[in-house]
Amino acid sequence: HEPGARDFATDVYSFGAVLYWALTGTVPFAQSEPDFLERVRTHPPVHPRQRNPLADPRLCDIALRALAKRPEDRFPSMAAVARALD
Repeated sequence: HEPGARDFATDVYSFGAVLYWALTGTVPFAQSEPDFLERVRTHPPVHPRQRNPLADPRLCDIALRALAKRPEDRFPSMAAVARALD
């Protein structure tokens, strides 16, 4: 990174969690689940269409990419998310 460069990975992840909630009515990982932090770190969320079969598949793909475990697998910026939503 350049000195002072902004890393958008956490913004993208947060957006993915909000979009997931909008699609399913639930968060990707419930804090009541056993080993909550371990699950967040190592397990993918349940596919949104398993929780809401009517969820738009394109929006599901965007949410899941935004929630990718490895930051380099997420959208590189919120501008890239906006382009995907167009």
